[in-house]
Amino acid sequence: NCIRIPCFNSSIPVESTSECLAIKLLRSESATTDHDLTGQIIWPVSYLLAHYIASERGQSLVNNMNVCELGAGCGLPGLVASHFAKKVALSDGNDVVLDLLRDNAQNHELVRERKHRTGNTEQGPEIQNEFETASKLFETSKCRISVQKCVWGDRSHLLSIRDVFGCQGADVIVGADVVQWPSVVEPLLHTVKALLWDSKVEKEVAGKYPTFVLGIVKRATSISNQFFELARNMGFTSSKIPAELYLKHGVVPDECKEYGGRITEIYELTLTDRSVPPVMLERDVIIGETYENVLATPY
Repeated sequence: NCIRIPCFNSSIPVESTSECLAIKLLRSESATTDHDLTGQIIWPVSYLLAHYIASERGQSLVNNMNVCELGAGCGLPGLVASHFAKKVALSDGNDVVLDLLRDNAQNHELVRERKHRTGNTEQGPEIQNEFETASKLFETSKCRISVQKCVWGDRSHLLSIRDVFGCQGADVIVGADVVQWPSVVEPLLHTVKALLWDSKVEKEVAGKYPTFVLGIVKRATSISNQFFELARNMGFTSSKIPAELYLKHGVVPDECKEYGGRITEIYELTLTDRSVPPVMLERDVIIGETYENVLATPY
């Protein structure tokens, strides 16, 4: 399927025609699946995060940066980021989902190369027209895309992703609907902090901090509270991003609305307190490849 994501700019009249990114993805059409295979589906909050990244605000955050998507699934937000970033690492913890993610990354790079070399694609007329609207963005994108396995809390997976960025941290991490169960909160945040540590943005850009952009679904308040409290204790400053900054009229499109009327939102978590180094640069924070036995660790 070809998905079109508008590049919203809040500084120009909303009546103006905006450019769109056209992303071709393989995915499952099923609305329900085993929890380990939810990455085969593009969930509404993934669309919302993709809208954010394609907006003026999102582009300014990821432009020429090293970007990692955690729990990428089909990879929509990360592939949108690849049109502006320097390098993108797409990651997931499930081997079946990783196969789909690799196919999407390879197909995406192939289409970008065809567009760059020949000015067109080998798709049908409808797809050609959609890509034509984004020609400027395709031609200027020189991002390298990598696909990596990442079980949150696994130090070996963490180091493999850092290798993609030249053994330094990511500048921006994106994740859609990754805060679902209490047992994942601690290993997720430890992974995020360790991935953002020693990023080039904090060395080269005055006043900017490495950032975790989170697309979240408001399900259980207790889990959200647990996540943001732990994030604060680990040195993150959290801000909810008003929809007006990345959506036309601030109106959430239908494809971004969660089933059952649950609220979907975008948060930016910046790593502003570096007083305590991440423990994952030294050791794992999970036992085995499950999130059921999370170790109690200092932040």
